[in-house]
Amino acid sequence: MSQIKSSGQNLFFLVAGDSTAAALTALELARQGIPAKLVAAPGSAAAGIAIAFGIPLDPGSFSLFLGRVGLTGVTHLILFPIDLGELVLWLAAAQDAVETKGGRAALNVFAAAPNAESLAAVRRGVVVIEPQPSFFVQFFSTDEDVARDFVFQFFGSKARGSDGADGFLIVGSNSLAEAIALKIAKLGGLLDGSKTKLDWIITREMAQRIDLRYPALKEICILNFHSPEVEPLTMIESFAEPNRALILAEGSRGLEECSTIGQRGVLKHFAGTFVPHSRADRLNRVFRKHFSWGANAGYVRFFGDYSAIASLARFTETGRFRLPRSIHERYCEVRMGEGELPVDNTSLKPWHAIDEDLRQSNRERADHVIYVLGRLGYLVEEGRNNSPSAVSFSKEVLEQLARLEHMRWTAERRLAWWSFGAIRDNALRRHPLLVPYEALEEGEKEKDRQTMRDIPEVLRRAGLTARSGDQTGMPPPLPN
Repeated sequence: MSQIKSSGQNLFFLVAGDSTAAALTALELARQGIPAKLVAAPGSAAAGIAIAFGIPLDPGSFSLFLGRVGLTGVTHLILFPIDLGELVLWLAAAQDAVETKGGRAALNVFAAAPNAESLAAVRRGVVVIEPQPSFFVQFFSTDEDVARDFVFQFFGSKARGSDGADGFLIVGSNSLAEAIALKIAKLGGLLDGSKTKLDWIITREMAQRIDLRYPALKEICILNFHSPEVEPLTMIESFAEPNRALILAEGSRGLEECSTIGQRGVLKHFAGTFVPHSRADRLNRVFRKHFSWGANAGYVRFFGDYSAIASLARFTETGRFRLPRSIHERYCEVRMGEGELPVDNTSLKPWHAIDEDLRQSNRERADHVIYVLGRLGYLVEEGRNNSPSAVSFSKEVLEQLARLEHMRWTAERRLAWWSFGAIRDNALRRHPLLVPYEALEEGEKEKDRQTMRDIPEVLRRAGLTARSGDQTGMPPPLPN
């Protein structure tokens, strides 16, 4: 198989795992013309999909495969382990298979966390994957990537004015609904400093797990759980408001609900309706063309298409996926320009040298950039040149955004089990800045203001630009 070049590098992806997500990732890479091979056990869901769609497949265990062929020519390794123990074994096998002679570049490894608990354990440092000179390992969650795509689709690709949705209704009792709810909470709130309103139709058992896992969630946003004791469609209809967006996060059932309540004319009473699906782009086209009720149903959009979350841009970190790294690099530049040193500020390290917790913090900040620009009516798109975006904030708006940035950071830290402490302690997850914005010293407020002033520059470094868009709020209904 021929290899694709990117930035002067021949690309070849090796995807390993038995799950549907592993196969869909390999399939999407192949659809985009990217050389990729899947390693999956015979009889697994991944192997079945690979055979059905003609994806290059090596049936067997990852460790045996590496023993036969090694990692020569592989530039990106995408792992979908069933648990962290398997991940450790896979990484050990990969370490043995890397040819360190010849000065080859470090192998880019993306490890999908098996579940929310294991991902939290890695980010909190409970489970540590020791860095290797031959590897650059980053963790990801497919659910988080879909939730991140929601932010981009809702705020980044269509302009939203200040009169856009200020509340959300989520329907779903699964890990994806959880990731979307957390993503909304981590945005911090609205431009005026008020908390986001979040209603969630969820089973009692799932609601109890969420309360135990994220005890600070109900302090960060105005959150109400609603048990689906009555007919779900009736419940959805009772929450219809013109300033509330509806998110149907129940897979195929969400599609059925969208169709049913659309025909009943319920969707037009929401600010917008959003449904996650791996083939979102195709469904958007189908709904525009074939659903006669679509024009009067209200704004309907599908998100989470694998062409975005399992794309070349995703795993080579270009475009919007480059934004977290450019934010970190700009932060280091500014702080070191102010005289701070890595010995005093452990965050002042290259992207490949920081821990997963800090990388995730930069990803959350990147989502927030998309969010605030969308709230202010800007569209975010690929940049056509290397010049900064024409984005500027008045003194009053800058102060609003600085306050919102602190709210976002506070929400992110609190949901990761940080709490206030007069002296910072990373091991105990204590931080002296976990206080209201008004209680910050002026120097700390100025750091938040500088973060917002830096938005045009971090966009430029990521190859993105922001331009003023339609200021009328939600986009018009989709045509027939």
